[in-house]
Parts: sequence; C-alpha cells; structure tokens
Amino acid sequence: LIILECLNVKVEFVPNKGPVVHNKNLTEIFNKKEVDLQKLNPVYESIKKVKKNLSNLNKPLIGFAGAPWTVAAYLIEGNLSKDLSKAKLLAYKDPVLMEKIINALSELVTEHLKLQIKSGADIIQIFDTHSNVLDYVSNKKYSLIPIKKICSKVRETYPNVPIAYFSKNTNFDDKDLLDLIDIISFSSTIRMKDYIKKMPDKLIFQGNLDPVKLLAGGKEMEKAIFKIMQDMENKDFIFNLGHGILPSTPTENVVSCINLVKTFKN
Repeated sequence: LIILECLNVKVEFVPNKGPVVHNKNLTEIFNKKEVDLQKLNPVYESIKKVKKNLSNLNKPLIGFAGAPWTVAAYLIEGNLSKDLSKAKLLAYKDPVLMEKIINALSELVTEHLKLQIKSGADIIQIFDTHSNVLDYVSNKKYSLIPIKKICSKVRETYPNVPIAYFSKNTNFDDKDLLDLIDIISFSSTIRMKDYIKKMPDKLIFQGNLDPVKLLAGGKEMEKAIFKIMQDMENKDFIFNLGHGILPSTPTENVVSCINLVKTFKN
C-alpha cells in the first residue's frame, strides 16, 4: 500500500486493526498525470542496504508489490467491507473510472517493481490477495489482464528476473499468465500435488501451510508440514504459508516450522 503515497493518499497502519486508507476524491486523484515515485526512495535505499548485507550469504532478496485490484480495493474502501462490495459496486457503476484507477495503478506497480529490481531485488512477487471476490468477467478485466501487462513490461527490461504470483483463486487455466511467471504461490485451500501434472513443468510451486496451523503449532502443524513436504518431494518448490503470517503467531512455532522443513526426510 506504500505506493499510494505517490498519489498523495495517506495510509495508516492501526494496531489490532490493520491498514486504513484515508481516501480522497478518486476522480481528482486519477486525473493527475504526474506521479512522484521519489516518495518511494526510502524503499529502494532499504533494498540496497539489505542487498549489501546479504552479499556474502548467497541469499536472494525478494521484491514485492500488491496487484492493481488489491491496492484499488483498499484505496476505494478505506476499511475493507465484506466481499469488497464498495469496490465492486464502483467497478459496476462507473467502469470508466475503475479502468482509469486500474490502469494508473498498473503503471505505478510496474515502475515500482522495476525500481526494486534496479536497487537489488533478485525476485519479485505480485500479490493479488483480494481477486477471489471478483466474478470471472471482472477477474479477467481488473486482475488478470493488468497483471499480465505488468509482467510483460517488467520482462522487457529484466527478462531473467523470476516473477512470483499469488492469488487466493489461482488462475490455473490462463496459459498466457503461466508463461509470464516463474513461481506460482498457492493458498491453503489447494493440494498442490494435484496440480503438478496440470501446470507447466518450468513453474516452481510455493506454499501453502495454513497460517492458523502455524499459529496453533503442535502435532497438527507438524502433520501438515510433513504432508506438504512429502507431496512436493519431486517438485521444484519453495515452502511457505498459504497467506500472510498472523500477528499473534508464537515465534517458537515459526522456529519449529523452519527446522521441520530444513530437516525433512521422507
């Protein structure tokens, strides 16, 4: 959400509540032609510093951006409503404005990712957390097409930088998208093993422990980790959660999870 600062939109992270976007008049925001990417310089400087510290550790640095639809949803709603009804209503009632918002955010996300790579990011990840609320027509228009455009433009400048993609309703049947990405991140609702033969071999899988199982810890977490590792034993794979880590997750559960993955033997 930090990219919204380029549009002079204030984003506040409220403890125990999450992000709140203090949105202004949307038409006024997106009628402006100039976007000040210099406001994000602290991000790029931070990447350079982290990259420098990683230089002797042989560890990749992952860049990150929210997808246009997900960022737009926060911008339009301020506080997210159930099923993002406010954002969807705007899309249906004023598709011209919605398209202007998505196009502007697409350009902004593209430049943001390219500048992250220029600053030292080895991999980039595009997160479209909230695309699962869209119907199939809107999903194509506001999620898939913009993301493919972003990937294509990043590829033009940085053809060898891997691109990872996450959506809760992973788009398994969009061949053009699958050709543009290198890593596909799965939510916890999917058994990844079922998609090994359905997806291009070149795709690396990422996922997908339920964050609540990490929160709970114990035997259920251990069983779930073991199952995922067993399923992915013969597949190029990055272990991860099926979505973001929950704030109240005990540190010892995270340590235990990492140790179980690193020492896994079938």
